[in-house]
Amino acid sequence: MNTSEILSLSSIVIALLALGVTFLQYRTTKKQAKSIHAKSLYMQYLKLAFDYPNYSSASYPLNAPTYKELFNNAEKFEQYEYYVAQLILAAEEILEVTDNNDKWEETLCDQLKYHALYLKSEYFPCHHSHASLHKLRINAIKKYELELAEKRS
Repeated sequence: MNTSEILSLSSIVIALLALGVTFLQYRTTKKQAKSIHAKSLYMQYLKLAFDYPNYSSASYPLNAPTYKELFNNAEKFEQYEYYVAQLILAAEEILEVTDNNDKWEETLCDQLKYHALYLKSEYFPCHHSHASLHKLRINAIKKYELELAEKRS
């Protein structure tokens, strides 16, 4: 091999290495962007929870859930439904951008648990939410019911 061929070959190797590094940086940046987006969505929901604390945990306290008060007031109940819709939307987007990450699923399930009474009622339009959320919804309801059963025993 002459010098020209060696230089050409080494240029190709260097170009391939640079391409590999660029690809790895792209994947890392994309993953970080998804994480930031998920956290941002969750922070927006938490801000809503702080702004409307009377809606943020309607299935509690276990012995006298505020859901019943909301249900008996048409205007408040409608506002509560919109509140839960925001949670559902945030949860669906978070699940999508995090590829159904287990830690995020657990966090979202805990948030959904605060609304178990509504989520299992006939008033919750479960057919409007994404299929990935169905499992979380069912798990949140089960967690709530288990907690309720433990409190009663």
